[in-house]
Amino acid sequence: HDDLALRRRLRAFLTPLEQTKPVVFWDDEKLRAGGEVEPEIQKQLEEAHVIVILLSAAFLASKFCTREMMRAMERHKKGNATVVPVFLSPALMDEFPISQLQGTPQRDKRVLPISSWSNQEEAFVEVARSIRDVIERWLTDTANRGQSSSRKLFAFGLRDRKSTRLNS
Repeated sequence: HDDLALRRRLRAFLTPLEQTKPVVFWDDEKLRAGGEVEPEIQKQLEEAHVIVILLSAAFLASKFCTREMMRAMERHKKGNATVVPVFLSPALMDEFPISQLQGTPQRDKRVLPISSWSNQEEAFVEVARSIRDVIERWLTDTANRGQSSSRKLFAFGLRDRKSTRLNS
């Protein structure tokens, strides 16, 4: 699955943030055998302060994923979370509210999906920097309000529902 491979590569580029900042990463690969998928994903989505959505045609084709994205956008509009759109591959997303947010990665001030970069490593670094900037803004805002930053800051990605099922 192309999205899963790109997500795993991106995760490697984000590891330094987890090692140097009070950040907890979560994605569906942390789901435990026998656990209920949808309630756990909803719980993580509700607890996250920064939600990274990995966008592709496959993601947008999934009703489950678009439902998660819409919930993330509701939280974003209320100021309860920040949504960061990461473009994995070209997709038609004009119909979705997420198209109104500035996405990453960018080259020459234009969003260019990771799959379109000749050097994808550069794209992953650009995405990691953008996510780092969002996390640092959140930490600064939290400190300025005198709040603790010990809660979960970051839910990493939403994915194609198929990636959590065996034999499907």
